[in-house]
Order: sequence, then structure tokens, then C-alpha cells
Amino acid sequence: DLHSFPTRRSSDLRTFSIAQDARALLKELFEDTGELLGETEKLSFLCRAEGRSKVTLDDVGTFCLSDGSRSLLRLLDGVCNGRFVESLVSLDSLSRGGELLPVVSALHNRIRLAFYIGAYPKEKSVFMKALGAKDYAARQAERAVSLYGRAKLLAFVTGLIGINANEKSGMKFVDRKSVV
Repeated sequence: DLHSFPTRRSSDLRTFSIAQDARALLKELFEDTGELLGETEKLSFLCRAEGRSKVTLDDVGTFCLSDGSRSLLRLLDGVCNGRFVESLVSLDSLSRGGELLPVVSALHNRIRLAFYIGAYPKEKSVFMKALGAKDYAARQAERAVSLYGRAKLLAFVTGLIGINANEKSGMKFVDRKSVV
């Protein structure tokens, strides 16, 4: 449990706390125990240097993610939480980096999880396991369910599948409303 997690230095076994969302994101980002330990040690050092004893979600985003990863996480979280301006800014940043298919795939994974959780709430753990989702992604997906509902999530997932298929086949986007 990372809630109260000592660093690996035997000379520095003071503990620090990690906010629940920050803990869930760390577990999602770093499956390897050694990497996880290294990141928590870095975060504890940085927080103590600032006179704090608690690591926040912002700390994890700032100190543990690259610019591209941070933009992708902001996009995914922004969509799930209805923060549309933040999502568009992140999407613009990601589009300047080149290939958008990985962004579409990441959005599909998050929104697909939200749809399944919304459609079958009692089976949440089954879908998390089947899709390889961690607690952080599931919490964000649950927020999307409460914000959008199943029908809108299904339409979003279907649209993302269409974009993915068109990208892979080389077809241009076709606006359904303009087709006679």
C-alpha cells in the first residue's frame, strides 16, 4: 500500500502520504516495483524539500510524466471530467507531436471502459481485468459515466472506432450529415 510508503534508503525511513488519486496514477504508470519505489522516493524528496509531507496528483503529473504523456493524461482526464477547454488544448498539443492514432486508441480505451462500467456496473472488476485497466482509469471512467451517460458514451466509442478504421484504411473522414 502506497498510502504511507517509506523510501528505500535505510537512513531515511520517514514516511510520507500520497493522495488517493496520486497513488492510483502511480500504480497505473509504474507496474515494476523498482520503478515505483524510485518514483515515490523522488516524490518524497521533492515534497520534503518544499516542506510538505503529502504527494498530490499534480506532483505525480509534474514530476513523473513527460510532456507528451502529461498532455495525453490531461486529454483523457479532461474528457472524463467535462473539462473541454483543457481537452482541446491538450489535443492541440498532441497533434503537433505527429501521429494521432495513439491518441485515438487511448481515448477509445478510456471511453470504452466508461461505457462498459456504465452498462454493467456490477461487472466493473471483470471489465477492468479484461481491459487491463487500473484503479485510476476506472475512477476517471466512472466520472465520465456520471457526466455523459451510456448512450453518449456508446456514440463516442463508435465514432472513435470509425476514426480508427478510416485512419488505418487511408479513407478521409466523411461527415454523415453531408452524405445523401
